[in-house]
Amino acid sequence: EEAFVAGHKTGAGAGDTQAARSARTVLWKTLRTVPLTMAYLPDGTYKYMTSSAREHICRLTPQLGDAHSRGFCQVAHSSVEEPRLLEEGCSVTNCLLEGAVVVGPGNVIQHCCLQGPLHIHSGCLLTGLDVASSAALRSHSLQDVVIQGHRIRLRHLSCKVFTLSG
Repeated sequence: EEAFVAGHKTGAGAGDTQAARSARTVLWKTLRTVPLTMAYLPDGTYKYMTSSAREHICRLTPQLGDAHSRGFCQVAHSSVEEPRLLEEGCSVTNCLLEGAVVVGPGNVIQHCCLQGPLHIHSGCLLTGLDVASSAALRSHSLQDVVIQGHRIRLRHLSCKVFTLSG
């Protein structure tokens, strides 16, 4: 406990050590009372991240012909103002969708705050986008693209950068 709170062997750079120590103290006090449950799965695998956007989308949405694909529209930890605009075969996780945000089949939307009108056709992976991003995307056709927003902080400089492929 003392080593964790003090920050020993963290491998971190020369950042703000007092802020990190304070954060670790809060984290330790909060999490040490949470009961943990474990399950052992012999020969189990976990393949969440992949370098291929198409593989990632396939893992998060059902494919045509799957027994469970009919009527599938997964929404988890999200607030969707107009859920009728989410088409079968999409996945929306940890998002806030305000207004007319149409999410077509085969799309994965994660960690986004989007505001309509916005039409996401099919085959897209969108992560880390905010309201300003959705305004910038309105005039573009979103189909078979991967757009990721990343918050970057280097000492006192913080900004948002995007990766786009497809």
